Amino acid sequence: ENRSVPILALKEVRSYSINDKPVVKKYNYYNAMLHKTGHGFIGFESVVTRNYIDDKLVNKQLQEYKLEPMDKHCIPLLTSDKLFYGENQLIKEHYYEYKKYLCKQNEKVIIPLLLQDREAVYDVDKNNVVLKNVVTVNTYESDLDDGKYNKIVQLKMTRKGYDDIKSIDPEKCQYLEEINMLYENDVVNWVINRPKKIVKSVIDKENAAVGNVHLIEYNSDNPMQVAKE
Repeated sequence: ENRSVPILALKEVRSYSINDKPVVKKYNYYNAMLHKTGHGFIGFESVVTRNYIDDKLVNKQLQEYKLEPMDKHCIPLLTSDKLFYGENQLIKEHYYEYKKYLCKQNEKVIIPLLLQDREAVYDVDKNNVVLKNVVTVNTYESDLDDGKYNKIVQLKMTRKGYDDIKSIDPEKCQYLEEINMLYENDVVNWVINRPKKIVKSVIDKENAAVGNVHLIEYNSDNPMQVAKE
């Protein structure tokens, strides 16, 4: 259903550089999203930001939001973020994928967690030529079944693939970085998500690997203060 609803939104921010040239950021919004049975206005489907210096367009940013990742919970999430040189030359883009975790103790508590971030950086001098491709995939663990949690859900592993061609699988990239997290949780005193050990490794296509192990100890009097690394 399409409706016309007045909404107050930032249109322009103007400042001046040290040489007194105007630096202007202009905003355009498209397709406001309204929840008709309680939440009201929940955001826009897309937001375009243009940056000008001395009345000349420098770059444009396009951010797009979707409701589908959160389904019936009606929370718009950023799914793509693109940066253009001038008006149309794409120089950087991100695509995001999420997974929602539901709290068993309170069904109104929902956490969207980032599963995948696909980043591509393009050559400014050559259209559509990829300079860098980074694929980040996160793995989480909770104290309940997959997609639900009771008290704890935390990042278990991050895998990053680096290459100069587009890919959606870190395993197929030229370099693979893996970070594994081991936590020391004290649920009784609500001291959680404290990393005890962080293991980091980088592997190339020849399976040559380098890495390090980061061990962390905490202050017994202040459990969130690092005592020793």
